[in-house]
Amino acid sequence: MTGIPAAVQVFAFFFYMIYKALTGQFAGLFATIIATVYPACKSVVALETKDTDEDDKIWLTYWVLYGYVCVID
Repeated sequence: MTGIPAAVQVFAFFFYMIYKALTGQFAGLFATIIATVYPACKSVVALETKDTDEDDKIWLTYWVLYGYVCVID
């Protein structure tokens, strides 16, 4: 369509996103993603492990503290 190779378009998109992130325009979005998506994935993995409950307690503590911070904020 545009005559620009797909690899160049993808590179330009990622460069633009990195620029936006470094200038702080996506700070809220990245903070939300980092604070919810990664811990959610780790929580699921922790719940699937049967050998120990220690990791479950750690992630439950994280979610309780995260909930308090969200309510206070």
